[in-house]
Amino acid sequence: MQEVGLRWYGPFDIDDIYDLDFDVLDDYGFYMFLYRDEIVYIGQAYYQFIRDRIKQHLRGDSVWEWIKENYNIEQISIKIATIEYMGQKRVSKQLFNDIESLLIITQEPPGNIQNTKTYWGRDLKITNLGKYKPLPRTLTTDMI
Repeated sequence: MQEVGLRWYGPFDIDDIYDLDFDVLDDYGFYMFLYRDEIVYIGQAYYQFIRDRIKQHLRGDSVWEWIKENYNIEQISIKIATIEYMGQKRVSKQLFNDIESLLIITQEPPGNIQNTKTYWGRDLKITNLGKYKPLPRTLTTDMI
C-alpha cells in the first residue's frame, strides 16, 4: 500500500484566494470547498497552481454555478493541501488522480460528479495532516 501525507491549510474565505500572500496557494495540490463543516466539492491542481485552479471556478464554471445555486456563498470557505510525503520520488498525474479519487469516493461531496462510484487507482493510504477537519485523519482504499 502506498502512503501519502497531505498537509491541509485553511479555512480561507473566497476573497483570500485573490489577496492572500501564502506560498502554498502557488503550488500544486488539492482543495475543497466547504459550507460550514460540510465538504461540498473536492478538486486538484496538478498542471497549474492551486490559486489559479480555484480562480477558474470562481470565474463561473459549472461547479461554482452549482455551488451558488445550492449554498449561501457567503458561508463558503476553502481548504487547500499539498503533498507532504509519498512513497515515491516523483509526483505523477496518476498519483494526483488516485488521491483525488479516494478523497471523493470516501467523502461523497455533493458537488463532485466524477470518481463517485468506482475506484480504479492503486492501493493507497492517505494521512491528513494540519487543518484537515472535516476529513478523517486517515483514508485508505480498504474503506471502499
